[in-house]
Amino acid sequence: MKRLVKVALILVAVVALGACGSKNKPDAIAKDFLTALNQMDYDKAKTFGTEETGKMVDMMKAFMPTDAAKVEEAKAKAKNLVVEITDTKIEGEKAICTYKISGIEGQEPKEDKLNLVQKDGKWLVDWKKEGMGPQTETPAEQPTDSTATTADTTTAPAM
Repeated sequence: MKRLVKVALILVAVVALGACGSKNKPDAIAKDFLTALNQMDYDKAKTFGTEETGKMVDMMKAFMPTDAAKVEEAKAKAKNLVVEITDTKIEGEKAICTYKISGIEGQEPKEDKLNLVQKDGKWLVDWKKEGMGPQTETPAEQPTDSTATTADTTTAPAM
C-alpha cells in the first residue's frame, strides 16, 4: 500500500512539473497573450510580453472605449473567441507563431504572425511599434527601387 502511495505521489509530481513547463512554450504564451488582448484584459496581456510590448498594450488600451457599457459590449462580442496557433518556428532565442483568430462577432477570421523572444529562460511576446508584428522581409530583401510597391503585411494582433 505504501509503495502505491509513493508511486502515485511521484506521478502527481511529474505531471505537475510537466504542466508548468508547457506554459513556457512560445505557442502557449502567444495564445495566452492574444486571448487576453482580445478579451480586453490588458493587464494580463502585459504579463506575457516584453517591456516594449507592455507599452504597446497600454497605447492600445488608451484608444479603447472607457464607457462601461461599451466595454461590456466589446467583451460580449469576444465571448466565443478562438485563438489557434497554426505554426511555431523557433530559432535560438527567437520564435514566430502563426495564429488564427475567429469567433469575434462582426469580425472575419484573421491570420497573422507574432514575434516572441526568450529572456532569462522565459518566452515573451515581442510586439514593437515599428511594424506592429513580425517583419516578413529583412531590410536587405526589401526592394530598393523607389517605384516598387509592396503590400503592408504587418498588422497588430486582432482585436
